[in-house]
Amino acid sequence: MLLPVVLLSFSVLAQVAEPRSEGPSGGPPAIRVANKASGTITLLEWNQAQGVTLAGCVPDAQVVSMTLCVRNCTGKEEALTVNGARFSPVMKRMVENLPTGTAFTVSVEVRDQAKKMWEVPKASFIISR
Repeated sequence: MLLPVVLLSFSVLAQVAEPRSEGPSGGPPAIRVANKASGTITLLEWNQAQGVTLAGCVPDAQVVSMTLCVRNCTGKEEALTVNGARFSPVMKRMVENLPTGTAFTVSVEVRDQAKKMWEVPKASFIISR
């Protein structure tokens, strides 16, 4: 009689320890550029990206404005801001002209249809060739 209890306990432990393959749906918004949340981005990936996308957010959340920021050689931040989620031609050229290894950040203002403002962490990227 002891054996079935031990087997039952084992099967319960095995179910609890099994990893989940899917995360929760929804959640707070996060920025994606070229399907990346951050890190190294190649010039090819940058040239193919049209703008930012949102991941993990409510379906009606939209990017209202976007800012791209780099530090110049004197350490001063240079920023460009556009309405919406698409990169402007000036933003595209600014990143294309960055030396390899230079970092840039993208930040967004996001609102849903109820005009609720969503806080979205900045995304940092490093250009590579």
